[in-house]
Amino acid sequence: MHDQNQNPPTPLREPAPDQQDRPTKEVGGKPRQPKRVKREQVTEREVLREA
Repeated sequence: MHDQNQNPPTPLREPAPDQQDRPTKEVGGKPRQPKRVKREQVTEREVLREA
């Protein structure tokens, strides 16, 4: 019972940092594109509201 309880937390903690390391490097290279797209969408929404 102790082995099964320590088995799930061990693999969950290992992939957590691995998956965060991968998106961190990819997001660091594309952090302005998604932000600009969000700003453009907000502008279009504001223009529609003002119109």
